[in-house]
Amino acid sequence: MLYKLLSVCMLICLIVGCTTQSTDDGSDSIFPLPPVESEETTVPSEPVIIQPVPVPEPQPIIDEPEPVEPHGGARDLVAPKLLNSSIESGAIDVDVDINAVTLTFDETVAKSDIKITDRHNQSLRWKRIVHDKDVILTPLEGARALKLDEQYSVIGIVEDAAGNERVILITFTTGVREPEDNVSPRLVDTTVSHGDKHVNPDTDHFVFTFDEEIGDVEISIINERSRIDLEWTHLIRGEEVVLHKLDQGKNLVAERTYVINITWADKAGNWDRGGIIRFTTEIKE
Repeated sequence: MLYKLLSVCMLICLIVGCTTQSTDDGSDSIFPLPPVESEETTVPSEPVIIQPVPVPEPQPIIDEPEPVEPHGGARDLVAPKLLNSSIESGAIDVDVDINAVTLTFDETVAKSDIKITDRHNQSLRWKRIVHDKDVILTPLEGARALKLDEQYSVIGIVEDAAGNERVILITFTTGVREPEDNVSPRLVDTTVSHGDKHVNPDTDHFVFTFDEEIGDVEISIINERSRIDLEWTHLIRGEEVVLHKLDQGKNLVAERTYVINITWADKAGNWDRGGIIRFTTEIKE
């Protein structure tokens, strides 16, 4: 009995010893313990910093003018065209006393540097006026005047609002002044001559012809015996003077002597004292 009891005690001790034996040698225990899960080591991260959303920098506004579009939306690429000039290119005998030269274009002129120059390309220093479609050149006090028998040029550039430029060149020559007229007209023909003795008493006019145009005349016809003025009138027809009987004039009478007094002048004012033309009417049957 005691033996059995000892055997049991030894068995229990053996079991307890086995269960408490260290497992450092790497062998498994009879009753393995559940593995202990190790806690994960958490490495703290850096704090998250919210970056601001970048705001785009404003671009500078460039104020560029809109292109000029005068022709139905198409950009104007055509320079002003010269339509008319008060002096045509190549003109001769241009009056030196002109007081303006006008150029007219097909559109409004924005700028102009047109001037009048002599044959040595020296400016006459005439004033330039730009008005709508016209460029006007006019002499001011102190400006150089045009000279006789000289060649000049109207030269320069015109520009429209779109910046289109056109070069203008007009050449002309001034005239030569005629020598001063100081000679009176000469009588070259007449329908009644001094000393005629058979003039028809039914004649109602006489014609006097000169070698140049007549500017003025003084003429009358009188009855030599009675000294009565027949009160005929006159008219100037270029180089002719016509002495004419109108309704209020008196008729010529047969077999009478009449005297025509006449003096005349040309358009330059050169007078000729003229003289008298004495004639006698014929006998009326």
